[in-house]
Amino acid sequence: ALVFLASALFFRSVLLGLLATLPVAFAVLMVFAVMGYAGIWLGIGTSMFAAIAIGLGVDFAIHTLDRLRHLLGEQGMAYGDAVAASFRPPAARCSSTCSRSRSASAC
Repeated sequence: ALVFLASALFFRSVLLGLLATLPVAFAVLMVFAVMGYAGIWLGIGTSMFAAIAIGLGVDFAIHTLDRLRHLLGEQGMAYGDAVAASFRPPAARCSSTCSRSRSASAC
């Protein structure tokens, strides 16, 4: 609930708050499902895996949604192109930016 509230306030949108919560919920569900399937008991040490999954999921979701919002809104890209550009490796983005600029110092 805290992840949803924080991301909804950050994005100023209930829909984007829900979209940011989905990867977190899925990651935590998968962690506990694998632990249950493997017969691993929940303890102090093993519960840290859920905390790590929450942290990584929130980070990934917020950065991805913010990048998509930027590409769709400010850049005016089509949805498919924006998704493809969001998941392009950072080195590929930098090299395509540098090749368009006149000097390599622009990177």
